[in-house]
Amino acid sequence: MRHGGHAVLVACGLALAWSAVGLAAPASPKITSVSFTGSPADPTVTIVGAGFGSRPQPSPSYKPTPPKGTTPPYGCTTTGNVGYDYGTKLWLADLRQGRVWSAGRYRPNLKELDCVGLLIASYTQTKVVYRLGADYKVHGYQLTAGDPYQVSINGVQKRAVVHYNGK
Repeated sequence: MRHGGHAVLVACGLALAWSAVGLAAPASPKITSVSFTGSPADPTVTIVGAGFGSRPQPSPSYKPTPPKGTTPPYGCTTTGNVGYDYGTKLWLADLRQGRVWSAGRYRPNLKELDCVGLLIASYTQTKVVYRLGADYKVHGYQLTAGDPYQVSINGVQKRAVVHYNGK
């Protein structure tokens, strides 16, 4: 009980400190919308919300290309503009049964390195825009209308189905 009381006092103290210097409390991270433009063969993903934090650093620090991207247990073979993975800070997964794949995620404890990296066009506290790296096209992945998907930005996740250009 006593420990919980300290947490309340700290939270109240932070709120008072922010208001004393004229700052609003940080927004709770949330994703309010995800839109897909372009085509299933070359989509652009736009995520809108609040509290996205700073643009994550690539993780791993190298692109998922040869030679490091093929170091066992990984098997990335595509070269060119493949983008980067961002650990578990920024990623997208196509959850369509029978062809689940993801882009931008690196989970070494699961021996997972996404060969489809992300090409970030813009990143702000309220809006993130990216395209999918070269491996997406080379291996014929498709984000088609109606596919269930999941996106994640700095731990905030949203699941829905793909719709293009408001369709």
